[in-house]
Amino acid sequence: MLLTGNRTIDAIFDAINQHDAAAMSRYYAAEARVWLVGVKNEMSAGGFETHARLLAAMPDTKVEVLNMSASGPLVFVEWTRQGTHTGRFEQLAPTNNTVVLRGVSVYRLSGEKVTEERIYVDSQDLYGQLSVPRKRSGAG
Repeated sequence: MLLTGNRTIDAIFDAINQHDAAAMSRYYAAEARVWLVGVKNEMSAGGFETHARLLAAMPDTKVEVLNMSASGPLVFVEWTRQGTHTGRFEQLAPTNNTVVLRGVSVYRLSGEKVTEERIYVDSQDLYGQLSVPRKRSGAG
């Protein structure tokens, strides 16, 4: 169990690291909204579906919590996420690139359910890592 200090957020990050999008569904309200800010407007209702698509694109994803803070119903989490792009993401075919993202998620909770999540990442960095196959060290 990660120790962010919030059971709901800990469970979400544990589910990501276990590659279990279905487990995440227990922690999102049915009407939850998730935005991948700077990449696309609102992604989905039932927000765990956003994470399911990200996990399908990078099924070996691992996430590390760097910092966490809470104020009232809001929880702020700074994280690093790494995975290999082996599945489709949006319109992009798999590149087999290793993708390393640093970002911040802002969660709004009602009780123990997420009702809103805003995920902030550098979209140019994300698409740069996804779009251009990178040469491996020593490759010609």
